[in-house]
Amino acid sequence: QSTDKARLTIVTKAKKGKLLLDMVSLFPQKTFKGRKNGLRPDLAQALADWHPKFLRFPGGCTVHGYGLAQAYRWKDSVGDVAKRRANHTTWGYHETLGLGYYEYFQFCEDIGAAPLPVLPVGVSCGFNFYEYADMDELDDWIQDVLDLIEFANGSVDTKWGGLRARMGHPEPFGLKYICLGNEEHDTPQMRERFPLFVAALKKAHPEIKIIGTSGLGANTPLYPLMKELGVHSSDEHYYNNPEWFIKNQNRFDTVDRNGPKRFVGEYASNGNTLFNAIAEAAFLTGIERNGDIVEMAAYAPLLANVDHIDWPKANMIYFDRHGLVKTPNYYVQQMFSCNKGDVYLNNRVVSENTNATPNLAVSATRDNSAKEIILKLVNYGDRDVAADIHLEGVTEVVRKTEVTLLAGDPKAVNTLQQPDVVVPKTTVLKAGEQFEYRIPAYSVQIIRIGME
Repeated sequence: QSTDKARLTIVTKAKKGKLLLDMVSLFPQKTFKGRKNGLRPDLAQALADWHPKFLRFPGGCTVHGYGLAQAYRWKDSVGDVAKRRANHTTWGYHETLGLGYYEYFQFCEDIGAAPLPVLPVGVSCGFNFYEYADMDELDDWIQDVLDLIEFANGSVDTKWGGLRARMGHPEPFGLKYICLGNEEHDTPQMRERFPLFVAALKKAHPEIKIIGTSGLGANTPLYPLMKELGVHSSDEHYYNNPEWFIKNQNRFDTVDRNGPKRFVGEYASNGNTLFNAIAEAAFLTGIERNGDIVEMAAYAPLLANVDHIDWPKANMIYFDRHGLVKTPNYYVQQMFSCNKGDVYLNNRVVSENTNATPNLAVSATRDNSAKEIILKLVNYGDRDVAADIHLEGVTEVVRKTEVTLLAGDPKAVNTLQQPDVVVPKTTVLKAGEQFEYRIPAYSVQIIRIGME
């Protein structure tokens, strides 16, 4: 039976002595897709409904650990669950590693997402205290990277590919990306160690795309080093207020196109109101516009247990033992993720009022297979905008057009008690090569226009 007040009690018939327990595990009968040692179905399905193209795991600062002794070493997280080494994270909580690299790879496969593992580079989290692996010990850390590729892609005849097969997956996982490091501080020790990882990985596995780290903050101090090393992409993080994201929606319009691609690996506007989500949507229109250089973007963090929140600024999904709540931020991410086009179209906002520019962010793409133009309209202002939309170069359109709208009180939030305060609504409008449309204040919307 199900109850919230149950407890597990273990007794022994012996009158004297000590009972030593190494591991006790209570596990749900139902898991996502019925996987052994699998994931909680509602949480996993919420991420699957997002249709993500990749999953970055196991996270950022958790990879560093609270000092090198607690760094996340992937080999501790595979094999028999009972024998995996538990860990004390940099966030101060206990990590069983029952959810390990095998389960992450499996989940990526189940939802059609490319796996993007993050590996430490012998440098601890600088927010706690600096520790660096000795140079004569660095080979062990580098070997971890090479062995992970063998675990993910190697044949069953190899040591780590054989372990993958014994765990139940003889076929390779098809790993294509490796993310080295996370938010490393710009120090001489880091600059000395990081190039050794890149050189070894390029030599052993030139087919793997290396994602480096741009360092701390929006100024990306380590990006020049990443360019010098010739990595495929460079990871940059920023947690700022909503106004920053609105102001920086043109951030990538003028960046160097001759350097590594950009990966916005962690970002959030430090809040879960509708306005926070709208600001992030404005920023995402700039990411779409610069899809040639910004290859990937990932909101973070994804999940937070309401009874054990360590990162209070913002999270994507909140949950307790019974259920979950999707934030307005979640719905913005879903609206963008599920409405990607193949080609970005030239577009501009023209205002007849020269004294005031509308608070609009716009993105237009074309979905070739669906034969649709996808308009994303973000109004981050407090007034409705009467818009006259022109589709140049389109001769015939399907008149009935689907609109997905997220709008409401900019201060509104969703909670476990009231999960549907802010949710997208779908309507239909009549469109054409040119049509008038009122864009509500504080709104994000997707308009899909079919082309005949």
